[in-house]
Amino acid sequence: IAKCEERLTKPCPGAPSATAPSFEMPAGATDCHVHVMGPYDRYPLAEQRAYTAPEAPLPVFLDMLRIMGL
Repeated sequence: IAKCEERLTKPCPGAPSATAPSFEMPAGATDCHVHVMGPYDRYPLAEQRAYTAPEAPLPVFLDMLRIMGL
């Protein structure tokens, strides 16, 4: 990964921490576009890529859904 990071075209800092919205999500609300990334030791990134996203494993995604009320 370090070898590829040397040629990155743009940084990818990752998403900010989730915070609960100031309103209640409607029944059935869904996050319809997500990325679950890693862990990279088990699911490595492609050697040829434009950026290296930070790991965003399934437990972090599930926690975000809970926080958001989804």
